[in-house]
Amino acid sequence: MILEGLGYALFKGLVEKYMYKLHPFREFYEKCVMKTSFIVYMSTGLLYSVLSFTGVFSTAIYFHLLILKLNLLVAIMASLILALIAFLISLTFVLYYPVYKAKQRGATIDTALLHTMSYMASVAAAGASPESVLEIAAGMEDNKEVSFELKRILADIELLGYDTITALTQASKRTPSKTFSMLMDGLKSTIATRGAVWEYLMFFFERAISERIAYLKQIVSSVAIIAEVYITMMVAFPIIYVIMLSVMTLLGGAIAGLDPMLLIFVFIVVILPAMGCSLLIVLDSILSKV
Repeated sequence: MILEGLGYALFKGLVEKYMYKLHPFREFYEKCVMKTSFIVYMSTGLLYSVLSFTGVFSTAIYFHLLILKLNLLVAIMASLILALIAFLISLTFVLYYPVYKAKQRGATIDTALLHTMSYMASVAAAGASPESVLEIAAGMEDNKEVSFELKRILADIELLGYDTITALTQASKRTPSKTFSMLMDGLKSTIATRGAVWEYLMFFFERAISERIAYLKQIVSSVAIIAEVYITMMVAFPIIYVIMLSVMTLLGGAIAGLDPMLLIFVFIVVILPAMGCSLLIVLDSILSKV
């Protein structure tokens, strides 16, 4: 809280001055449903970036002068470069963190939306009004993100006095889920044209199932490719690598002046686990969207 207040006091004017350039990031930030305003978030992020710059510069100048014994000018220039890199990395993280969170939230909504649509279609088929369908679905929904989106629509209608079409339009614009946005747009058009809500929901539900099946097939294909890459990188390549360097060791050769046994040791202890971790990260990023 102290850093937020300090950052807001120091960088509020700068953020407001360049707000027009930050508009795309602001849209993603609002879709994340953060507790603080975008100006406070960006001001605090700039403060963290400045602190990163200062910390890296201080550490680097100490290391360059007292440990490496470099020239003062060279030490300052090298430290400034490292500090600038740290500043840019920190600022990039601040800007793109809302993008990541919005996409993550959208994926969560997409995953749970199939169950929600089937339930909404059942309630609408029983003769309930669109507002009642949204209210019942919001009350029965287990997924917090989907329930939150539905409750915001009801809040716009009941508290802010919006009509249903306007509330659905607002919900379509602010949600991070493309599927939910399309669902609200279609529901709005169905209500405006006096169409059967349950027929639209069933149509959209069947279409979503087809798209989900196609997406899962892509996931299976991606996992199969990763399995082939795993066999190549973690089984075949290490065997070939170790055999080649072992033969070089027997023949008394060297690679760039380095002992082949040392390269084998580095490969087994450092490179091979790193490759395995990278494949696990890629696999987890794919399966986490299912």
